[in-house]
Amino acid sequence: MLDVMESGPVIKEMRLNIDLGDRVIIKDDRHGEDLSCVLVGLEAPHYLIVRKPQAHTPRRLRAGEEVMVRYVHNAEIYRFRATITGQISDPADLIFLSYPELVEDGEERNNVRINCEIPATANIDQALLNGLITDISSQGCRFIVNLPGNIQPCQVKVLTDVNLSISLQDEAPPQELSGRVRNTNIDRFRIALGIEFEKLSDRIAESLKVYVDRYTPLQ
Repeated sequence: MLDVMESGPVIKEMRLNIDLGDRVIIKDDRHGEDLSCVLVGLEAPHYLIVRKPQAHTPRRLRAGEEVMVRYVHNAEIYRFRATITGQISDPADLIFLSYPELVEDGEERNNVRINCEIPATANIDQALLNGLITDISSQGCRFIVNLPGNIQPCQVKVLTDVNLSISLQDEAPPQELSGRVRNTNIDRFRIALGIEFEKLSDRIAESLKVYVDRYTPLQ
């Protein structure tokens, strides 16, 4: 069942399009922390269980705290609000989340994504990668770089900071965009990164909007 709001995202009721093993990002709004976890269990409509990364020891979330949960499934982004209902550390470091009543589809109508072929350079962990942006919106893009290159796939993880240098107009000087890796797809030949832009200046945000509007197909 789909309910479409007059303005805003599509809302899917009570059903999660998610698989065990999918990456789940928990954002603590009060402290600004992002925690990359893995879904290891769920029982609808009661709770979800995620495993925290072994190499990371963030501030311990408290039972009753509300968090934003985001995940990618079949190249679609989903978000929902949840409450921390419990945690255990043995035999694994697990967080229990309340099961959502509503899930937002991340592809909002005011966040149009267009296909493109924009040469770009990404600076990741001080490695410069020349690649191609194959789709873009005012909120993020998909960046592809062929392998082998001067970076190892293990260096590119979810939540890795990235700086992009791109030209949105012919013969225009490159613009610098900062963001974070939100999803990765790596094979023997290439790395495909889903990048979410962060802290864009008003000038660059306006340039992106103009570019996307110009090439958005008419309905």
